[in-house]
Amino acid sequence: MKFLKKIPIILIVGPTAAGKSLVAEEIRAKNDGEIINADATQVYRGLSILSAAPRELAGTHLYCFREVSELYSFAAYRVDADQCIADVWRRGKLPIIVGGTGLYVDALIHRTTTPPVTSIKIREQVARLSPSQVLDELRSRDPEILEFLDLKNPRRVQRALEVALQTGVSMRSFGVEREPTPYEPLWIGVTAQRDVLHTRIAARIDEMLGGGAIKEVQELLREGHTHDEPGMKAIGVAEISALLDGSISCDEARDRMITRTRQYARRQQTWFRKNSVIVWYNSSDDLCRLVRDFLQINFKVS
Repeated sequence: MKFLKKIPIILIVGPTAAGKSLVAEEIRAKNDGEIINADATQVYRGLSILSAAPRELAGTHLYCFREVSELYSFAAYRVDADQCIADVWRRGKLPIIVGGTGLYVDALIHRTTTPPVTSIKIREQVARLSPSQVLDELRSRDPEILEFLDLKNPRRVQRALEVALQTGVSMRSFGVEREPTPYEPLWIGVTAQRDVLHTRIAARIDEMLGGGAIKEVQELLREGHTHDEPGMKAIGVAEISALLDGSISCDEARDRMITRTRQYARRQQTWFRKNSVIVWYNSSDDLCRLVRDFLQINFKVS
């Protein structure tokens, strides 16, 4: 088999709890593929339940391989994903990238670059501001970024303001294409009606709470991890921590986790809906035909 110059890859994106992993597994099984993670939380060890990482990691890549204390950027992700894709392709397998972190996927396909490191002076200037002041300042300088940020993650909000102050432009301006992509991607979006998605999110949270998520957070805290560490920003960690110290009830923790997950899903949908090349998934038959046609176009049989 002789291949075209660019590597054909399948990208499966969409909001959390929409069913991306099931779709990825179906494509993998029918097309001799391997799955590469594109979810920012699923890269961390010790969070496999809260992040809904696959239980079986054979034939997958970039899951549960970083410590929660490690900062993992989309630039680092691109390097790791490039290596995984090259290895999978070299072994004659189909690379299937699945996840809901838009920055990761855009970095991989559009070859985006990391915003510059901000000066100590600017970091100190932002650090002196209260969370509300940071938000107000960011709203005046870069209002569009607020649509995509997790506003409950103070470090990300601070970082967006630092970049705006340092460069005079939005952090999203670093999401433009910088170099030709080595890939020929087929974008597949997986979503659901809002009420269906909300039901799935609630069911997932219930499954997490009943399936070891509380023990998972308890173990991370016992090991000395703190809430300012990157992996500890995952949805559920703060809520379960408050449950463990008696600040809130189990029902309150559940409700807060559901609310935050719905908000996150909404931001994911907003991000991906701006990508006009994504083909949104309707049925298994449609999906199989879509992938088959894509592979026929992007493979040359000698």
